Amino acid sequence: MNKINLTPPNIKELSKKGFKCLDLHMHSNFSDGSTTPEAIVKIAEEKNLIVSITDHNEIEGVKKAININKNIVIPGIELTSRNAKDILVYFYNLKDLEDFYNKYIKNNKIHPRAGFDLKCLKLSMKSILNCLKNYNCLKVIPHPFALKPKTNYRYFKKRPNLLKEMDVIEVLQCMQTRKKTIKSIGWAESINKPMLGGSDSHTSATIGSVITLVKANNIKQILDQIKKDKTTIYGLELPFYKKLQIYLKLIFRNINLT
Repeated sequence: MNKINLTPPNIKELSKKGFKCLDLHMHSNFSDGSTTPEAIVKIAEEKNLIVSITDHNEIEGVKKAININKNIVIPGIELTSRNAKDILVYFYNLKDLEDFYNKYIKNNKIHPRAGFDLKCLKLSMKSILNCLKNYNCLKVIPHPFALKPKTNYRYFKKRPNLLKEMDVIEVLQCMQTRKKTIKSIGWAESINKPMLGGSDSHTSATIGSVITLVKANNIKQILDQIKKDKTTIYGLELPFYKKLQIYLKLIFRNINLT
């Protein structure tokens, strides 16, 4: 089995081999997604997935999902700094996520604002990472080449001290291009960072389209295995026309004219 498998995942067969199938990057209708936490949990149960709802600077969605089925939902959040740079953060328990959110995120949002609402924070990335030092968590750089001209890749590459604090690079998600996937894998390998794959789903149709496999029995073991780079990734990028449909839907859903 290759480390990276650019093919649709057969979750049923992979589960039979003893793997936990993870899709740890998705958004609910509590941020810029269109799917409710209830629907996400139902899909995860049907597909035999372990998931995390990583809404932008928001935790109500993942809290609801954990309350429905705590055994298949990992506490997570996508933090967007004041200059629109992103990191994914996964906590070993909900209590720590809630404590972090209430102390540092809840009252530091720039929202609403005109244009496409990115739901940024007033905090710099350096400040965010300083706050996270108080918690046991897994810190991931998502979609390194997603936004131009100043991508997450360029931002962290120019700040080696911040890059050093990050645990993992997300190298595959369904909304990027194959070229960006290859560049993301190459970057992670060049700096010896563990790799993660997740759908970055904003609609129910793409949940589980990109997954990460680990062999573990609980949340602690799952996050520890990812940190140790004991993972395998399966999935494919969406064709252009499907990505365009999703982008247009998201733009109209999240546009703010006031």
